[in-house]
Amino acid sequence: LKKNWVSLLVILLIELAAVVTVGTMSMLLGEGWSSGGIVTRGLAFAAFLAVTIIIVPTKLYEHVNDRSSGPAYLMLPASRLEKFVSMILNGAVIFPLALLLLFFGIDELICLVDPTAGAGVFSKLRIPSTMFLTGISDDGSALSPLLFVDDFIGLVLVFLLGTVFFKGHKAPKTILAIIVFSQAMSITALAVMGIFFQFSNPESWGEVIFSSPFFACIGDHIALFDTLNDTISNVLLMLCIWFRLKTLKL
Repeated sequence: LKKNWVSLLVILLIELAAVVTVGTMSMLLGEGWSSGGIVTRGLAFAAFLAVTIIIVPTKLYEHVNDRSSGPAYLMLPASRLEKFVSMILNGAVIFPLALLLLFFGIDELICLVDPTAGAGVFSKLRIPSTMFLTGISDDGSALSPLLFVDDFIGLVLVFLLGTVFFKGHKAPKTILAIIVFSQAMSITALAVMGIFFQFSNPESWGEVIFSSPFFACIGDHIALFDTLNDTISNVLLMLCIWFRLKTLKL
């Protein structure tokens, strides 16, 4: 906090800056004060999440594999398991959650001061019991925000892995690795689909697959399958971080 308080303050004030900018532009155009409501706040929240996911792991643990400060980290009187658990809790849970709560607190204050901003986040935290348990509302029209918590943690873990894996330019290299991995997965998926096309009827294979009991089960329990998939991915990411810490040498 002492080293990076300016960066953290900028991150937390993203929404305030967006609201003031949009409101000022609205006044200059002669339309009176209007902060843009949920659109401006939503875009600011997306920017906040993106910056938090990229910056927090790097700022917290950029020293781990640094040649000058890394040895001090390795010599800390704690086991590798304790360092690993501390890293996961601080980097993926405690620190992002603290920033998130502070951001929502600022969002609530903005909504109290500015009537054009809409209703604050805390005033809308009334999730129906069915949505809380299944992740989906009764009519299937809304998803619970809790359904995306594991996705957020997974993205933080990706950049945490990049932070302890790469020596320098950690965030750019991690983003580049994500792009390369995504492209490789896309090419692999296209190759598999091409092979499948060769041994099946192109007009009916999609209908056969998506009408199968397996896909019907996924459709009926999409929140469960999404959570299961994200959990497996997050466990694999944590294993990669663990082995990187276990084999870390400077």
